[in-house]
Amino acid sequence: MAGFFRRTAAKTGKKMGDWMGLSVTLGVFTLVKNIFISVFMPWKMGPPGPAETFEQAVARMGLSETDIEARKTLFMRQTLLYFGLGLAVVGYGLMLAFDKSVIGMFMCFGVSLVAFANAFRAHFWFFQTKHRKLGCTFKEWLNGSLGG
Repeated sequence: MAGFFRRTAAKTGKKMGDWMGLSVTLGVFTLVKNIFISVFMPWKMGPPGPAETFEQAVARMGLSETDIEARKTLFMRQTLLYFGLGLAVVGYGLMLAFDKSVIGMFMCFGVSLVAFANAFRAHFWFFQTKHRKLGCTFKEWLNGSLGG
C-alpha cells in the first residue's frame, strides 16, 4: 500500500508529505495544543500585551461616530435575535419533552445553549461599545446590565 502512495506522489512530482498534507495536519495539531494550553494551563502562556483602549481601537479601525452607533444597534439586534431563537428552541425542546422524545429534547437544549452564548457575546460587545471601554469583566457586565 505504501508503494502505491510513493508512486502516486512521484508521478505528481510532489513529496509524500506535501501530497498527503502533513504540514496542514501538523499545523492543526499545533493549534489544538496551543488552545489546550491556553485554556487549561494559562500560566504557561506568555504575559499579555498592553491592553488597547477604546479610542485606540476606534482610531486603528478608522470608525466614525455614526459607525459606532450603527455597530451598537447591530449588536443589540443580534442579542435580541439570538435570545429569541434560544427561547424558541427551548420551547420546542419542552414540546418534545412532553411528547417523550428525550434525545430531541437534549439536542434542542444544546442548540439553545449555543444561541444563548451568542446572545451573551453580542450583548457583551454592545455593553463595551456603549460604555466605550474594552476589556470589561463579567462582573462589570453583570452590574451594568442588571443595574446593580
